[in-house]
Amino acid sequence: LTWLRDVDAPISAALRTELDADGALGPLNATLEIGQGALRPNPATEPVQFQSAKTYLTYEPTRDRIRFSQVEVETEWGSARATGDAYLREIRDGLPRALLAQFQFTDVTLNPANLYEAPLQVPAAAVDLRLRFDPFRVDVGQMVVVDDAMRLRAQGQVTATDAGWQLALDAAIDQISPEKVLSFWPENVKPGTRRWFSNNVSDARLHDLNAGLRLHPERPLQFAANFAFDDATVRFMRHIPPITDGVGTASFIDSRFVVSLDQGTVLAPEGGPMQLAGSVFAIPDARIRNGPAEVDLRIGSSVTAVLSVLNQRPFEFLTKANLPVAIADGRAEVAGQIGFPLKPRMTPDEVAFDFAADLRAVRS
Repeated sequence: LTWLRDVDAPISAALRTELDADGALGPLNATLEIGQGALRPNPATEPVQFQSAKTYLTYEPTRDRIRFSQVEVETEWGSARATGDAYLREIRDGLPRALLAQFQFTDVTLNPANLYEAPLQVPAAAVDLRLRFDPFRVDVGQMVVVDDAMRLRAQGQVTATDAGWQLALDAAIDQISPEKVLSFWPENVKPGTRRWFSNNVSDARLHDLNAGLRLHPERPLQFAANFAFDDATVRFMRHIPPITDGVGTASFIDSRFVVSLDQGTVLAPEGGPMQLAGSVFAIPDARIRNGPAEVDLRIGSSVTAVLSVLNQRPFEFLTKANLPVAIADGRAEVAGQIGFPLKPRMTPDEVAFDFAADLRAVRS
């Protein structure tokens, strides 16, 4: 029962065991019912409150194995049901210093450190971990979560330091939908970038996603992620037609969010499709509310298509010049940048742009 050393709560226990003819301890069966309390390894760590816990276990002393036939726990970080095996390790003076365990979880809800407004729902998961008692540290060698078509693999550590809780979590997902990404992305972690992603990325298949989360008692929360995508629809400006059939990569590192296109098409109001391979959208600092965004465009299309897009809000150049968008035709290779603030409504003087174009086979 050493693994209960950092739990401060009332415990009711029923224990049943036997001694053989030589006085050796045989298997021990136990039922533990734990009342409301907290996990708090040291005074510096914020207590992890829990409402209740219950477990049925069998201890096999010849193998130093604990078989958990049922575990139920309700905490402020989440709730779960589990079964599994644990092995007592690093035994000194008759007491273990560590525990190696494998658990299978069902009916899991998660909300570590209140990162989410509503807890995550996880239908099934499995985890291999090592628990050390002094100092308290949980090393997750592997966690696997399966939810519909998504498969998540994660590893990390939770440590009780002299300054408080420290968390390091790395996760990888083979493929996932934008909706599922948002369900894992806490609303208070880079909210501006999360809001842009929610409002502007749709109909995509995201794959090869890697993410990292770091929580340190003396530093701000850190989050980084990168992924590839295809079949994406991305809206990069409010009144400009969206990019469709997008293929590329995206990353979020040090508060900078970048989407790079290897392939993508904008269907102009007139003049046919525009190819945008090589274009980049960036939010330089997601910490700034209504902060700046940058679009580095690479366009290959007809002249008419370019002019018809430049006649959309907030530009409307051809209308202002009292000219039709079909004033000329030919092929256009365009490169340039657009800068604008990330806010619902903007005025023309808030949009900065710089473009150069090579036009070929022009007719007017």
